[in-house]
Amino acid sequence: MLKTIQLWWSGSWLVRNLERLAVCLVVAWHGCWLGRFLARPWEDNPAAYAASRVQRWRNGVAQWWLGVATWLQPRLAASYLLGRWPNWLAADLAWAWQGSLLGRCKTSVGAGSYPARAQQRSAAAAPPLWRLLIYALAAGLLLAATILLPQGATLLKWGAMAIVLALVWARPQAGLSAIVFLLPILPILSTTMLIVVAFVARLCQGEPFAPSSSWLRTLAALFCLVGLAAALGSADTLAALRYWRYYLAGFLLLVLLMDALRTLQDIAQVLHWGLFGALLVALLSLLQYAGGIPTNLSWVDIRVSAVTTRVVGTFDNPNMLAGYLVAWLPFAVSRFLDTTIPLHQRLVSLLVAGVLGLSLVLTFSRGGWLAFAAALFVIIACQEPRLFWAVPLLLLLAPLVLPPVVWQRLISIFNLEDTSNMVRLYVWQSSGQMFLANWLLGIGQGLVPFARIYPIYQYGAVPALHAHSLILQLAVESGIFSLFLFLWIAVALWRLAMQHWQAAPAWTVPIGAALAGHLVHGIFDHAWYDLRLMFVFWLLVALASAAARQQLGEAK
Repeated sequence: MLKTIQLWWSGSWLVRNLERLAVCLVVAWHGCWLGRFLARPWEDNPAAYAASRVQRWRNGVAQWWLGVATWLQPRLAASYLLGRWPNWLAADLAWAWQGSLLGRCKTSVGAGSYPARAQQRSAAAAPPLWRLLIYALAAGLLLAATILLPQGATLLKWGAMAIVLALVWARPQAGLSAIVFLLPILPILSTTMLIVVAFVARLCQGEPFAPSSSWLRTLAALFCLVGLAAALGSADTLAALRYWRYYLAGFLLLVLLMDALRTLQDIAQVLHWGLFGALLVALLSLLQYAGGIPTNLSWVDIRVSAVTTRVVGTFDNPNMLAGYLVAWLPFAVSRFLDTTIPLHQRLVSLLVAGVLGLSLVLTFSRGGWLAFAAALFVIIACQEPRLFWAVPLLLLLAPLVLPPVVWQRLISIFNLEDTSNMVRLYVWQSSGQMFLANWLLGIGQGLVPFARIYPIYQYGAVPALHAHSLILQLAVESGIFSLFLFLWIAVALWRLAMQHWQAAPAWTVPIGAALAGHLVHGIFDHAWYDLRLMFVFWLLVALASAAARQQLGEAK
């Protein structure tokens, strides 16, 4: 009987037609644009674009803009406001930095490695006396206004912001390091202003726009355009467009970094300034914990764990601080495990990793802890697989070594009676229903459209400002296409990082680890609730592309 059924099934018309349909779908898939797009290599390879219409169009636009920039450059250089003063200010601050104690120490240390740069620094010309007098007068007036006027602090902030904007305009290449350093310090709108100024400055100086082709840049542009379509179709279009402008700023940051990070020295400079900024934020969080910063009662459930203080650093939420630290901790840990660098640099990396790790612990962010565990797993698997034998030992010793408050917070992950866990489950269910009802283009970006639509699908009496999951939030805000492109970019970034980790573990391993941590954190929390973390994600994308480009030899 069984043999008869098998013979009938294998020869039935349904099976034959299904096989034919499958063959037709495979042929259509390989012949369509998306199928060919998926079959392309992920690495930045301009030769793949050489004969395409897209490349010819890009070359035409680049030639046109080169002519415009050639016409603009002498006019901008002759302008006091946009040409002379920013360049004078950048040169004078460089001269003052070289004369300072830190500048002389840095020059003396780096003279052996970069003699040409040290000689160039020592030969910097001093500014004329009239410019020094103007600087002294402006500083005195700003200081007097800060002390005497009630809006003095605001004036001081805007004065400092004006100086940073002038420096970024005059030196957009070095301004990228300033943007990465100031990313956790400045508000999101100020960071957006710096990105736009750096982007326009590079174009006005005749720098090539997107000189090499990249699928990552194409995917990011599609992600941004899908977000624009979702914002235009939102229930609150104006609020969604205001939120979408930061998506556009993230794309501009990606373009700037992909075009500027052409050498290993450029990558190292951006990473060092980013780690320095993360270190300052971590030190501030330690001061907050020592001072007993008050903790929002909605962040902890005192019935489950006895957490009284959760540090936030320069962010508004401890989970966002944890997401930022998880993005930078892998670089310090990876450099400490790298046996090819000098011992004193490894010790400095250990100190930085210790400060960042302690700050991460004091956030008491369970999603951040899980994210760092995923990042650490990637680092150990790639760099030091011999350390895996210590994992079971650490798990056994964890209850004895960890403080009781940390252990209680850790095991509360599996406690469904915890208020945070219950709220997440209810919000995930409601957000899933929102996505299914608006699966094509979503409801629009931002908290305002979410707050207007969420009560319709709200489960019980559990309010929410967001979906408590980055993956689910992107699907709710911009639909299935936005989620698909985001996951595609993440897979491409992971492939770029892991494809070359043996050739350059100092760069690619921590990039892949930071991506893994960012995605794990995004499963349990809306990691882009603070949009500065979205900029960090695009920074990782640009670093992965630059590191892969170095291994392919294109920059050389």
